[in-house]
Amino acid sequence: MKTIKSTAIAIMTILLLNNSVSAGTIKNQLPDSGKEITAEPLAVSFLGADADYLYFQVAVTAGNQKVAFEVRDKEEGSLYTNYYSKDNVKIYKIERREGQQLDFNLKTGKQQFSWSFSDKNMASLNIF
Repeated sequence: MKTIKSTAIAIMTILLLNNSVSAGTIKNQLPDSGKEITAEPLAVSFLGADADYLYFQVAVTAGNQKVAFEVRDKEEGSLYTNYYSKDNVKIYKIERREGQQLDFNLKTGKQQFSWSFSDKNMASLNIF
């Protein structure tokens, strides 16, 4: 009886160790974009523009902490501010202006992450 218990414990231990060693990561993708979410807690993708608006997809990875998100325009100031405690993906529609510079900022504790877009780097995409 001791031999059966010892063998069963040994097999369970091997199976548990094998599962933890072979565990991998699952690719996180932004919905409908096919783009992989980066390891950083802020990912911003330019989706396109029309005559009046610019469209951006923003992925915020909050984890288990409260994070502060803000979209700023160089001339207009703060356009949007929100706090998240869960992961979030949203599409932002921002009014288009000449000479525009947009900053997407995320504060997580003592760290800050940002993405910037200006009419200069968007001009290469034939937006302006």
